[in-house]
This record gives sequence, structure tokens and C-alpha cells, in this order.
Amino acid sequence: MTIAALLVAHGCGVGHTPVIGAADPLKYGRLSHVDQTCLRPATHRAAGATLIDYQASTPLARRGAAASSPSSVRRAAVDGGPVTAHAWPRSSS
Repeated sequence: MTIAALLVAHGCGVGHTPVIGAADPLKYGRLSHVDQTCLRPATHRAAGATLIDYQASTPLARRGAAASSPSSVRRAAVDGGPVTAHAWPRSSS
């Protein structure tokens, strides 16, 4: 649950605050610890690739893919770029 919450938070670029909850896996201390010790750029790339592969297998995506470019072109943007592995602090102004 903690890793899923962090992947959503990072994917949306919102930091920890929106995913903090009452359950132990969603408390700030746990989120912060797992974020600092477990999540690395490779983790984000692997999770992103898994989600993209799953989404590509859905009927709607397959119908759209038949009318568009090859899958290697669609995946190039995901496979090639760096991933930010931490939330950016918000300014106080």
C-alpha cells in the first residue's frame, strides 16, 4: 500500500500530503522512510513500464494502436528519459 501510494504521489507530482492517511502504511513517517530507502529511478521505470504494458493490453488501447504508430515508437518516450525519484518541495510564497 505504501509503495502504491508513493508511486501515485510521484506520478502526479503532488508530494506526500495528498496520500497521507490514518492507516499505518499511509502515515507520513512510513511514506517518507519507504520513499528514501526503497524508491529509486529504476523502481519508477519498472513500475511505469508494467502499468504501460498492462494498459496497452486493454481492448480500447488495442483498437487505438491498430490505427496509429508501432508500439516501439510509443514506448520510446517512456524508455529513454530520466525519472525524478523525489517530490519537489512547494514554495511558501
